[in-house]
Amino acid sequence: MVSDELEVDSDVREDRGREALLDESFNNWVTRNIDQQTRQQMDLTDVPNGNVWDSADRVDGGT
Repeated sequence: MVSDELEVDSDVREDRGREALLDESFNNWVTRNIDQQTRQQMDLTDVPNGNVWDSADRVDGGT
């Protein structure tokens, strides 16, 4: 939606309430998708502050 007054969808006259629900649903989906991708990226790039080899040893069940 460009603005409250100007709708670019051709079926806007069918049901404004449905259009608003679809817009909100899409925006929620996009937000969840971006949040999930951000968390995945943070998980991949999260490096321990200590020595990497010591941290890997603890993860592998070492001392």
